[in-house]
Amino acid sequence: MQPWPARSPDLSAIEHVWDIIVRQLQRHPQPALTVPVLTDQLQ
Repeated sequence: MQPWPARSPDLSAIEHVWDIIVRQLQRHPQPALTVPVLTDQLQ
């Protein structure tokens, strides 16, 4: 068994979710300035 850091992103499911969200938002040239626009960009 190899040592594994306790806070490794590989063990945290939320890190993968944030990665997906960030990649979706990076596809849009303009940052979302309102919650409805942000919601549209994430769909």
